[in-house]
Amino acid sequence: MNIKKNRSIITWIAVIVAIIALLFLMQYINPEKQAKKRMAEVGIECINVDDSELKQHFHPKFSINVDGKNEPIPADIGVFQDCSAEIHTHDSTGELHIETTNPDKKFTLGQFFAIWGRSIMRNRYNVVVSVNGNGFMENEDFYNKIELKDGEQIVIDYR
Repeated sequence: MNIKKNRSIITWIAVIVAIIALLFLMQYINPEKQAKKRMAEVGIECINVDDSELKQHFHPKFSINVDGKNEPIPADIGVFQDCSAEIHTHDSTGELHIETTNPDKKFTLGQFFAIWGRSIMRNRYNVVVSVNGNGFMENEDFYNKIELKDGEQIVIDYR
C-alpha cells in the first residue's frame, strides 16, 4: 500500500512540474514574441502603414552560399500578423524589403540577422561577405557595419 501511495505522489509531482515547465517555456518559445524582442534590441520597429506613408522603400538582394551551394532565405522573416519589421522578406528569393516611415534611418545586415534570430557566424566555417563584389572577411562586428542600400547585391559565403 505504501508503494502505491509513493508512486501516486511522485506521479502528481511529475505532472505538476511538467505543467509549470510548459507554462514557463511557452512565454520563451513564442517565435513572434522573441523576434519582436530582438527587433527592439537592435532598433527595428514593427510597422503597419499604408505605402503612401513610407519615407523609404528599397530592396537589396541577399544570398547565402555554403560550400558553394545556395542556401534559400526563408520567406516572411520579420512578417507578423499585426505588422512587419522595417527589414523583412516576403518570399525565398533573397530580396530584402526595407520599409520605414523614417526618411533618415539606416539599416544594417546585422539587424536583419537579429530579426531572423540567427548569427552570421557558423561553426567550422570561414565567412566572407561581399557587397556588390567587394569582399569583407569575418570579425566580431563586421556585419553590423554593412549598411543595406537599394539594389545592392550581398553574398555571404561559408567556406
